[in-house]
Formats: sequence, structure tokens, C-alpha cells
Amino acid sequence: MNYLGHSLLAYLPSGFEQGLAVGHFIADFIKGNAAFLTLPQPVQLGVQMHRATDAFTDQHGASRRMASRLQPNFGKYAPVIVDVVYDHFLCKHWANYCSWPLAQHAKGYYAILHTHTHLMPERAASVLKHMSRDNWLVHYGSEKGLWLSLNGLARRSSAGKHIPEAAELVLAQSESFQSDFEAFMSDLLIFKANWLTNNLAI
Repeated sequence: MNYLGHSLLAYLPSGFEQGLAVGHFIADFIKGNAAFLTLPQPVQLGVQMHRATDAFTDQHGASRRMASRLQPNFGKYAPVIVDVVYDHFLCKHWANYCSWPLAQHAKGYYAILHTHTHLMPERAASVLKHMSRDNWLVHYGSEKGLWLSLNGLARRSSAGKHIPEAAELVLAQSESFQSDFEAFMSDLLIFKANWLTNNLAI
């Protein structure tokens, strides 16, 4: 999952759990145990949930099927592209997974993150600035948004400049990718419920 998927995992029936929201967002920017231990305990839980979700996602059969379609053309970047593909389909079919309209969800998520920039590594704060300014979470679902997201990955990897071409493959095989997305989401929601039950008093 990418930013949109992780934001959904921090959204509970009563609204966002702020610690989870911040932790999910900054998890990939937190390097080393010392940095992790400086975070408030609710944010630590968000980081832990993010990492557990990443492990669950990587091991899921749907993720592996998607990656196998991408592997011949995109090699080691296939799993990273899969994360963006999940957000693309989640954005397109948001109403199937959350009763709160996507535009409001995104606005609420950005607002929480902006009030916690003091906890963020510099790189995370920079990403948040661009994400909220360009409203990434809402634009993932369009063809242009998919391409822009993959283009962002390419800019961060000098060896992966062809990554945006994956958009054409995903759109050409949209039914197969969407079928895998739906299978994954069904299991992800069960994973989310179980993780919250085991780790968070709700």
C-alpha cells in the first residue's frame, strides 16, 4: 500500500486515530531504533502497524501476482509499483471501502499531519508539503494521477526512469489488476480489524 492505503488503515469508525495516522505516514522515514523510541507511544503504534501492513502486503498472493506481471519489464521495481497500483484502484473504488467521501478524508488526513510536523524527519515534512499541495490522495485514481505517481518513483531512482511506463501495462490489463486488488482488500480489512483488536484499545 502507498499513502492512501495507509491513511485508510488509520481511519476508525469514530474517525482518524491521530497517532496511527502520523505513524503510518512517517514510518518509511524513521530509520533506526533510536529515532523510533523518541516518538510518542501512539505514533510508535502507527509505525508498527505500517510495517506490519507492508509485510502482510508483500506476502499476499495478489501482490505477488501483480508483481509477476510487472517483473519482466520492471524487475526489482515491480513490488514498489504494486503499492502505487493498489492506491490507484482504492481511489477509484473508495466508496466501497469507506463511508467518508474521499475529498473529506484527504483533507482531514492532511490537517492531522500538518499539526504533527514537529515529529517528522525533514524528508517526511517535505513530502507532506507536496502531497497536500497537489492533493495526491484524491488524484491517485485518474490515469494521469497514476502516471504522475509512478513518475515520482522514477525521479527518486536514477535507474528506474522507465517506471512510468508501468501505467500503460496496468491500464491495458486493468481487469486482472482490479481483480487482484479486490482480493487483497478483502483480506486487508480483516488484517486491519485483527491488528487493532490485538494492539489498540478501541
